[in-house]
Amino acid sequence: MFEPLRIMACHETPTTHELPCVGWIAHQAGEGNNVRLRMAIAQGSVDANVETVGDQHSSFEDTLPR
Repeated sequence: MFEPLRIMACHETPTTHELPCVGWIAHQAGEGNNVRLRMAIAQGSVDANVETVGDQHSSFEDTLPR
């Protein structure tokens, strides 16, 4: 069977109440071609009804604290 799906947490939510990163979901379900995520969306275990608003970070490193 599959390993549990790991979803990137939003860097703007507190670590005690993390939410999935909308930008990550949008990217991975699209051009990122994350097949495991796409399968979870098709099965209804991940809600991909998300919308990115405004400019997105150009790299993962841009989301890290400085």
